[in-house]
Amino acid sequence: MHTTQARIRLNGPTDLLTTVPLLLGFHPEHSLVVVGLLKGELQCTFRVDLPGSADHLEHLPDLTAQLSLNECDGCVVIVYGEAELAEAAAQRVSTRYHAAGIAPLDLLRVAEGRWFSLTCEKACCPPEGLPIPETSAASCEVAVAGGYAEADRSAISAQLAPAPAGSRAAVERAVFRALTVDAEIDWVVQRDVDLRAIDHWMETNALPGPDGIAAVGLALGDLDIRDYALRRINSGKFEGNRVDLWRCSDYPRLARLST
Repeated sequence: MHTTQARIRLNGPTDLLTTVPLLLGFHPEHSLVVVGLLKGELQCTFRVDLPGSADHLEHLPDLTAQLSLNECDGCVVIVYGEAELAEAAAQRVSTRYHAAGIAPLDLLRVAEGRWFSLTCEKACCPPEGLPIPETSAASCEVAVAGGYAEADRSAISAQLAPAPAGSRAAVERAVFRALTVDAEIDWVVQRDVDLRAIDHWMETNALPGPDGIAAVGLALGDLDIRDYALRRINSGKFEGNRVDLWRCSDYPRLARLST
């Protein structure tokens, strides 16, 4: 996870469309994406699957509640898919947003690497659409700030698949070994051990072994240690990919064991 904040200027649809996958973490398909704005600044980004056809739009979540919760006063609607369904979905949700006091500033459709405006009929937005470049100045800035997009949503799901049973069993044994040691040391020493476990995790490029994974998982059960880890991540100096750490350790179990 990388949550470093950065101010990025978006100048038009191309900047926005090249940046959306980085905001979501993957390239959307057959989707409704709504970018929420507050006083012209990006506030939030939401995505939901489109229904199978325009006849089933009653099953499409309009995301009005989510935009309102984030205090958005405007939004950009982007629908990824074929024309009939996309246009119907865009019109449906934009009506809901207007009623909620959230102004849809633009309605866009994306299909086969091209974007189409559903509101502009000027020469700048031809009926045949315009190609979406692979990158833009804005998307490059987001990438530098830590944004990354997988090919599709299934790639994200695959990252969260459980690790092999043998790896998980090895971590479980390491957890019980660590708990046995923890029972014999005082709080001050334990806090120092936990902080060093987090620092070592942040500073090494290799995935730690079972003992290291257990130490980090147990350390994160302490809210102060968790906040310390988040501050280090948010500093922008932490570039490691620790998905494998998540997959090899059972964080819910570690949290229960550490309380």
